Amino acid sequence: MADGDGGRATDYATFTILNLGKADLKISDVDLTAGDTVDFDLVNNVSSPVAPSASTSFTVRFDPVNPGKRSAAVGIGNNVSDGGTYTFTVTGTASTEPESQINVRGDYYLGTVVADGDGGEAGDYCTYTIENKGIADLIITSLNISGNDPDDFDLVDGTTTPVAPGAETTFTIRFDPLTAGHKSSVVTINNNDTDESVYIFTISGSGIWPHQQITASDGQADDCFGRSVSISGDYAIIGAPYYGFTDYTGCAYIFCRDGGNWI
Repeated sequence: MADGDGGRATDYATFTILNLGKADLKISDVDLTAGDTVDFDLVNNVSSPVAPSASTSFTVRFDPVNPGKRSAAVGIGNNVSDGGTYTFTVTGTASTEPESQINVRGDYYLGTVVADGDGGEAGDYCTYTIENKGIADLIITSLNISGNDPDDFDLVDGTTTPVAPGAETTFTIRFDPLTAGHKSSVVTINNNDTDESVYIFTISGSGIWPHQQITASDGQADDCFGRSVSISGDYAIIGAPYYGFTDYTGCAYIFCRDGGNWI
């Protein structure tokens, strides 16, 4: 951004001077010689002389006073016999308005959680931090969860907006899977960052069925409950072949899965 304040700069570039000759290279000066010299600064200078096969470096800062495309010539005075002054051009483009810049920190994998989807006790929460690394207010216009499994992730705490330059805000997502298996969704943050106005990242997690001990309501000792099991969808048939004290007629129990529980 064009501010020319001598502090907050758009960019720095470091240049290296290499001596490819067999004698010392003497640098008499490095200077901005032509063009938009007011928009560029030399923030450190070279060391001289430079021994054969050695190098030295200097840095140019782009700190534009005026907007638009800017360029300046850099001249390096030296003792090379066929040159004398080595010249090249640096360029940069300055925006006309201050800009916000979004950055998000947080975990993309929310862990392994018991699949109950009850909306209450969930296995994992993750808090994400939105940073504004720009020099204008960052405005969050919307935040939503979409993609493959949006019903398995809940936005339980939203952001505050606007976010001042150098400040941050947070939001929290809860992973509360309805069923077992790998789950993933897309988080979309709409904002006023000019080059990342739609900030997108993917979150994921794994749901597992809860462990449950199933017993017969009228089970008997040594009835061998569980000797045979057949499961189809949400139904399970479990056999107790030695049920019955005298005749061992056997018994079969039918259980139905309700959410994460067998009843």
